[in-house]
Amino acid sequence: MYKSFNVRTLGILEIGHLKNVFPERGKRSTQVELLIIYLIMNRDRNITASQLITYLWEDKENQVTIGALRNLVYRARKDLKMLYDKEPCILSKGHSYYWNPAVKCVVDYEELLKLAESIIESNETIDLQVKKAWQLADLFENEFLPEFQDNSWIKQKNEVLLKSCYESLISIIDNLKQANEYQIIIDLLQHPNLVKIEDDKLFAARLDAYYQMKQYDVALKYYRNILNKYYLYYGKTVPAAIKQVYQECLNKLPEVEVENIEIEDVLDQSETVTGAFYCDFTVFKRIYQLNLIDVTKLNNEHALVMLTIRNQDEHYDSHKLQNYSQLLKNLMQQNLRKNDIFSQYSLTQYFILIQSPKMTGIETAVNRIIRYFNNDIVDDRVYIDYQIKRLDFYR
Repeated sequence: MYKSFNVRTLGILEIGHLKNVFPERGKRSTQVELLIIYLIMNRDRNITASQLITYLWEDKENQVTIGALRNLVYRARKDLKMLYDKEPCILSKGHSYYWNPAVKCVVDYEELLKLAESIIESNETIDLQVKKAWQLADLFENEFLPEFQDNSWIKQKNEVLLKSCYESLISIIDNLKQANEYQIIIDLLQHPNLVKIEDDKLFAARLDAYYQMKQYDVALKYYRNILNKYYLYYGKTVPAAIKQVYQECLNKLPEVEVENIEIEDVLDQSETVTGAFYCDFTVFKRIYQLNLIDVTKLNNEHALVMLTIRNQDEHYDSHKLQNYSQLLKNLMQQNLRKNDIFSQYSLTQYFILIQSPKMTGIETAVNRIIRYFNNDIVDDRVYIDYQIKRLDFYR
């Protein structure tokens, strides 16, 4: 019994038999390769000539004759004979063509699909499931024939592959959650071949795994990366499930604070982004309104303000801190002007971009918020520390 063809489709097409390889280096033909791989992937049935013409030439099918297809089949048979000359690989019957069932093939695409399905349907131990998941991650290195993505059938096969791998990942993640194996979820979703599967559920699963492992600072950094993806590339808001985990991470991090107002350095640093910035319409309207206000107030003073809730008891009740943080947030929402912007950095720390005709006006606004905060709490151990940094880049 001869050795089966080893068909690699995840990446550049390569069909190997013993020491022979198709296509030969420097002798490639897109149409010949598409014909051969289509017959291999459909080797359990006959393909009519009209079906092959539609697949190979798509929108130009009306301009192609049966004679052109026969010539292409002849070229494919000739190339395959260099690979294996014991018997023809492509057979014909009437006006149809099919792959010779005697010429066996092992196709990496099919093997990956089988592996993904076995993970979904598995009743095995969690260790065996994890082992299969790592195998899937290693195998899912490339798309199905990425060179031919303009072909609709190739696109469809890629969609099937991505869906199957995605569903298998969701299945193993659900099982890992039940087993409290959150570190494995993190490690798995960090695999370089899996990070390219960008999906709400996978983002949320990885963020939640960081949270469950108490890696709150890592979770916050990851959330900010997700935020950039959604606004800059997807053009949509972050799903509520991801926002909820993010808020829970903030609530667990009263100790994560910026000591000085060097946050300005972080804000000023940005990744290289090409193209125009897209944001959801609510954010767009807000930015538009703020720009209108700035045009009329170019002589205003601008400042970056850092507010930090401090407490004198290192064992202070975190639930009370959450309540005080929400109180401070509400006070800023009510008392800052509509052209001011504020954001929460951690459970106990907020930043404000604020402007006023004079710096004394900014100091008055900040002190007013602190005064209201002190009036609403009844606890001498808690107070607000603040820093104000004048911004000169508006001038």
